[in-house]
Amino acid sequence: MERSIFNKAPKSPGVYALYGGNTRKKYVAYVGIANNIRQRFFQHFIRRDSSIVTGVSAISLNPEKITEVRWWEFSDEDARYLREAEVVAFDILDPVLRSRAPISPPVQYIANSEEFKSKMEQKFSGEPSGIIKILSYQELISKVFELEKIVKRIK
Repeated sequence: MERSIFNKAPKSPGVYALYGGNTRKKYVAYVGIANNIRQRFFQHFIRRDSSIVTGVSAISLNPEKITEVRWWEFSDEDARYLREAEVVAFDILDPVLRSRAPISPPVQYIANSEEFKSKMEQKFSGEPSGIIKILSYQELISKVFELEKIVKRIK
C-alpha cells in the first residue's frame, strides 16, 4: 500500500475507526486511539508492526480487508482524555475488535460521566474530521483495466 494515501491524515491526536466491507454493508472493524493519527496509520498499513496486525493475540486485523479509515481529531488539551473517548467510541461505533488494554476505574469513571459521554456521543455521531477510502484489490484491478483501455485508444 502506498504511503502517500495516508499523508492527508493529520499528525494530531485522535480516535480512529477502521472499516471493512463495501458501501452496501460497511462495518467498523477496529477502533483505536493515537497521539499521531498519520503515524498510527503507517504503523497499521505500511510497517504493519502494530500489535493488532502482527497476530500476537488470538484475534488480529487483516489490513488487506480495510476499505476505509475515519478519524476524529482532538485538541492537545482534550488529548489527555483519549482513552476515555475511546471507551465511549466503543459503545457508539460497536467495533468487531477493540484495543486490548484494560479499562482502569478512573478511565471508566470519566467515560461514564454524563457530561463527557454526551460530548463524545455528539462528536462520534457527527461527521469525522477526515476519511480515507482504500480501494480493494478488485477495485484496483478494475481501474488498471480502465487505464489500459484508455491507453490503447490513445495509441
